[in-house]
Amino acid sequence: PEAFRNILEYSPFHNVRTSTDHPTVMIRARENDTRVDPLYATKFATRLYNKLGQQIDVMLYIDYGSELSSVKSTDQVIEDYELEVRWLMHKLGMIDP
Repeated sequence: PEAFRNILEYSPFHNVRTSTDHPTVMIRARENDTRVDPLYATKFATRLYNKLGQQIDVMLYIDYGSELSSVKSTDQVIEDYELEVRWLMHKLGMIDP
């Protein structure tokens, strides 16, 4: 029971509150991640996006075909950074989508 309460305290999914305004968020997951199934990222994104009383942008990116970042090719790492920077620049109004 105590471990469950500890998990609830830091679980992003379980801490989406109606009374809290959440910022725009980018959620990333990997299809082959052995620690966390990408389904949980999808559930979290859906919960944020469908939150009553708030309209926020949620970007969910699921990386299909790669393992952990330590085994990514240089091209894959560059593509990941490009995605993040382009999304951030769009959110800051620097570029069109």
